[in-house]
Amino acid sequence: MGFGAGEPPVLVSVVTVVGLDDQGNPGPRGLGVIAGKGDQVLTSASLFAAQGAGVVKTGKGEMRLIREVAGIDPANDLAVVQPAKKCGSPAEVAGTRRLRFQDEVLFPVPGKAGLVLQTAKVSGFLPLSQSLTLIKIDTAKAPELPGTPLFNRRGELVAMLHAFSAGGGRSSIHLFLELNQGSLPGTGDRSQARDLRENAAWQAFWEGVAAGQRRDWSQARESFAAALRLKEKLPEAYCGRGVARHHLGDYSGAVQDLEEASRRLPGYALAYLWLGKTWKRLGNREGAERALAKAVEACPDLSEASFLLGEMAYRQDQLAKAREYLERPQDDFPQAARRWWYLGNISRAQGRFKEALEDYDRAVKLEPIFSAAYLEAGKVLLVDLGRSQEAAVKLKEAVRLQPNNGVARYYLGLANSLAWNFGEAWEQYFTLQDLNPNLAAQLAAVLEQRR
Repeated sequence: MGFGAGEPPVLVSVVTVVGLDDQGNPGPRGLGVIAGKGDQVLTSASLFAAQGAGVVKTGKGEMRLIREVAGIDPANDLAVVQPAKKCGSPAEVAGTRRLRFQDEVLFPVPGKAGLVLQTAKVSGFLPLSQSLTLIKIDTAKAPELPGTPLFNRRGELVAMLHAFSAGGGRSSIHLFLELNQGSLPGTGDRSQARDLRENAAWQAFWEGVAAGQRRDWSQARESFAAALRLKEKLPEAYCGRGVARHHLGDYSGAVQDLEEASRRLPGYALAYLWLGKTWKRLGNREGAERALAKAVEACPDLSEASFLLGEMAYRQDQLAKAREYLERPQDDFPQAARRWWYLGNISRAQGRFKEALEDYDRAVKLEPIFSAAYLEAGKVLLVDLGRSQEAAVKLKEAVRLQPNNGVARYYLGLANSLAWNFGEAWEQYFTLQDLNPNLAAQLAAVLEQRR
């Protein structure tokens, strides 16, 4: 889509970047964004893997020769280049300041008449380490070119598309590398920095990240191992291999890698999160709680760590502690619907029935096939609030999703009975005779009394 009412004119800061070889032949093509002092352009390092020169095409179609590649950061796939002439207006680098889950963001894509803006929603954050955070966006229109910038609704630059996730267009999830607020990333001396494709360790590392996003854990483990053979002091690769080992069922190997990652990089929230998950899988509750608490301390916004601590407290019947942890996260992790289900159960246990109903509704909004949330919502409406007709609607959905759930059918029969819908109430009784004869007998006793 193009510009809409109220959209910031960010395209004036976006340029097309093409690398040139020694004979002046064009190489890889991508995008960049004018940022920082001196009209510098921030773009993808992959465009200069085999090229030391290039050209920039401005939004107005003007060509600018790149005077120098000022620096390359192979870890982050970023390059800073200096055009010979001014290209346009620089964008403010805001990083992820105030960027939250489900916020709307903008990115440019090629159109018939030039670049146009697409909108997307932030679907999550992947903090690979303190210095490497990826932003997930959910969009039907895939960003296609390395160096594609990501803007917030105020027109501030927040991230750049990483080269390994550009192109292909097979998934609606795309990863952008977060930038630090107020400045360009340090790239060092171009003469001392090996670029992305020549730096085999970082290339193997990002191949591991890409494999993990595909859930190809065997390939991820091998890629992270290859990175460590080339660059032993790479805590992110230890963490990545630990996560891969966890998914492959090698829990002792996962613990070894994740502890090594946290030793080499103190305050490593993601390593602590997966260490906690691995200890939990091994049945070491105390070890899991210690690791997850360290993850929350290092990164309070790491939603899954808070959720897991809340879940563990809930299962220990420590409801106040569970609520404290479960109220912290955003809904940017896979178990978000279950967090609201737990909160609903806690609210109901504490006699906060209307709040419980709201919690269950949030759960099914996030996961429309969450039958347990429909069941508990129906029970609150029926037993605690006395709203039998509304309860029947929720309970009917629970039965539709789980036809063999005898408890759901029992409560649906009660709700229909109290709503004077005896035909459907007896229908649940006849079905329960095969599913759960005890509940069928209890329901029959209630229905006989109401004749």
